[in-house]
Amino acid sequence: MKQTMPPITPQTGYLVTTKTSDFQLNFTVFASLYQPLLSPLAYVLESILATQLQVNPILADRRRHSDLLSILNAGTGKLESARDQLEAVGLLRTFFQDDEIGPVFVYELQPLLSASQVFEEDILSTKLLQTVGEQRFKDLAKAVRQYYYDPRQMTETTHSFFDVFTPDQAELAADSQLTSNVQQQLRQPQKQELVPNDKFDFTLLAKQLVHDGLDEDDVQASRQLIMTQHLMYGIAEPQMRQLVLQAVNWGVNNKIDPRQFQLVVANSFQAPSREKPEPTVKPVAEEITGLSNQEQQLVKVAQDLAPVTFLATLKQQTGGGFVTSSEKYIISNLLNQGLAPEVVNILSYDVIVQQELPTLRKNLVDTIANSWQRSNVGSASAALKEIKNFNQPTKRTRTARKYRPRGGRVKEQLPDWATKKDHQSKTKASAAQLRESQQLLAKLKQKHDNKNK
Repeated sequence: MKQTMPPITPQTGYLVTTKTSDFQLNFTVFASLYQPLLSPLAYVLESILATQLQVNPILADRRRHSDLLSILNAGTGKLESARDQLEAVGLLRTFFQDDEIGPVFVYELQPLLSASQVFEEDILSTKLLQTVGEQRFKDLAKAVRQYYYDPRQMTETTHSFFDVFTPDQAELAADSQLTSNVQQQLRQPQKQELVPNDKFDFTLLAKQLVHDGLDEDDVQASRQLIMTQHLMYGIAEPQMRQLVLQAVNWGVNNKIDPRQFQLVVANSFQAPSREKPEPTVKPVAEEITGLSNQEQQLVKVAQDLAPVTFLATLKQQTGGGFVTSSEKYIISNLLNQGLAPEVVNILSYDVIVQQELPTLRKNLVDTIANSWQRSNVGSASAALKEIKNFNQPTKRTRTARKYRPRGGRVKEQLPDWATKKDHQSKTKASAAQLRESQQLLAKLKQKHDNKNK
């Protein structure tokens, strides 16, 4: 299933990589068998990307698409179309993420099929026939075997490996183990864990899914996606198992469809499970020192509710509204960047309740999250203290930074605590505001208590 990808902009980064250590374009095959399937721009794009491979690539060495656009003398729309064509014929795999530097694509070049493999591939060979016509197709097929003589009527005398080489039996077992280890490392490169750990037993879930008929490698490849959905929605292992099974392409490849899985989870959120979660470890006394009773209660609720549930409850208790798909993406991104779910909850509380904004805004949220990560904020209580520290009155004032989102002129004012610069003094909350805050906290606590029944 095609994944929805963000559009390319000139400032979007990209990195070219490949698993093939001696990657090179076989221009005979590329020009005769692939070129008829591609537009001229896609043909040139593949050639350019092949020249931009570098040793030991890292994301910090990314290029900008503006450089690629300049070389191709084309706009972003035509570049995306050319990239899609390369993906369609199996020459390119594309990956995306949005990190602290900005959005970035990784273009993984795939080795070309040999000429005979192209004709053995049903889809490619059929498309090639439709493009070049019957006579040209026959000529190309004949050229594949132009240097071949059929020896089937002859007696084969080829020697096997062990006919020529005699390995030392004493060292064979140890050498085989070493070879096996290296092969396994090359087949399964280690991935950096991007989601924080909690009590979710993924190992148990994986065993159950394999027992249900899923491939173990496919389950492990989906680990980060499953963990992110768990952290977003607070889904326990039994319910997660059922949701994953609903997103498997049964009868096709018996693999998890990531897009379908996200849709299934999002739909299940409309009727969240009432299963009682495991008890949350209470924070130590040092963490809540300096917090009022109400703030301590807020910390407890933030620790026990999943981020999407917490945000939905905030909106329901502050005038209504729903969690948008954009907000779910923002929450998912925060979790992938390593923020604890309880910290994400306090961030939502500040934006929706204290700043009285109807939705989470990416620029604002990213600024707050970056500030907190620099300050090593790892818990709800620490997040509340960070807010209080930056909201302390100062003698100097500053001009609020303003952001202009794409496609509009709406200005977004950041909170005073979001940067470590001097900021304006805030007025003391009124009695009515305090009462409203108390009522909201009571409703959140009730939501939390109902969840644990």
